[in-house]
Amino acid sequence: MEDFTVSNGKGREHAQAEHVMKELTHILDELQIDDVSLNRRKARSERLVTAAGIWRSKHELLKREELEILRVVCREIDRWRANEGREIYNSRRRKVRKLPNFDLQAMSDEEARKHRNFQKADSAYRRRRKKAGDTESEIKTGLLRLHAKRSRKQQQEIVGDES
Repeated sequence: MEDFTVSNGKGREHAQAEHVMKELTHILDELQIDDVSLNRRKARSERLVTAAGIWRSKHELLKREELEILRVVCREIDRWRANEGREIYNSRRRKVRKLPNFDLQAMSDEEARKHRNFQKADSAYRRRRKKAGDTESEIKTGLLRLHAKRSRKQQQEIVGDES
């Protein structure tokens, strides 16, 4: 940058401002921009701003319409999932087991309590066997034996109640 000296009695800032103004006029002269073309550019930029505003408002309307359509579709999907599509939707979400969990509401209080106790016993069995170092297949086989033993015991209770 040039060294500005205070030769004409004006301050340093004034000299810098004069220098910047000279550079700007030189640039404007090079670009051959006059007041008329500046006004045209200003008008053009105003038209662009107006057009951008119109586009933005139309874009917002389209977005709102798309969102409303999406909401309607989602509501219909939820309605289907809540009614006739419930079993299909839930079965697709299952990764491991094929059947849903037991419906404890259909059971009596005593049956539900027994069912929960059996689940706790199964979890405890799995934990004990894992701690003992059994493989997953051995644990499953043991659980199948445990379930068979429980069902035989329940059958004996039913037969004993009938006699």
